[in-house]
Amino acid sequence: MNERPESTTNDDAQPALERLHRGTRSDELELSALYEAHRAELFAFLIRMTRDREAAEDLLQDTFIKLIKEARAGRMPEAVRPWLYRVASNAAVSRSRRGARLTRLMPRLLDRREPARPEGDFLRSEQEATVYAAMADLAPDARAALLLAAQGFDGREIAASIGRSEGATRTLLCRSRVQLRLVLEAGEVQT
Repeated sequence: MNERPESTTNDDAQPALERLHRGTRSDELELSALYEAHRAELFAFLIRMTRDREAAEDLLQDTFIKLIKEARAGRMPEAVRPWLYRVASNAAVSRSRRGARLTRLMPRLLDRREPARPEGDFLRSEQEATVYAAMADLAPDARAALLLAAQGFDGREIAASIGRSEGATRTLLCRSRVQLRLVLEAGEVQT
């Protein structure tokens, strides 16, 4: 029939893990008892391993969540204490590796400069529009020379680009800068 046999002394002596393995109604109580039995020592181990109380708390919680999942899936470890330590130490090592990788990659991920303010962007765009409008009055080779100089090209490279000698290019750059400055200072630019 479908009745369960009465509990014998053998059943009472059976390890808690085997009772959990059978999926009895006392699963939650057994898991709670395992948590209480191993929580403090495992937490101390994780604090020593991570040297970070919050990380140790997170890892402790993750370790017991894995135990609960294993128990509910019917794969309760035979020796819970060593299993808990193995899972906790593996999780701590993985977390440390992720932390090291994050520390190494952090400069690429974060821009530590202050974000641009909208008014600064607006003023910068207005200034750029004014400069570009003033540059429109320059001869095309003078405009090209100034733009190349602004990009960091040296006199020889600019001269080769616009088809002039180095001396002529230096003179062109000097005169173009003076002309641009005079136009900008006079405010005669129409954007």
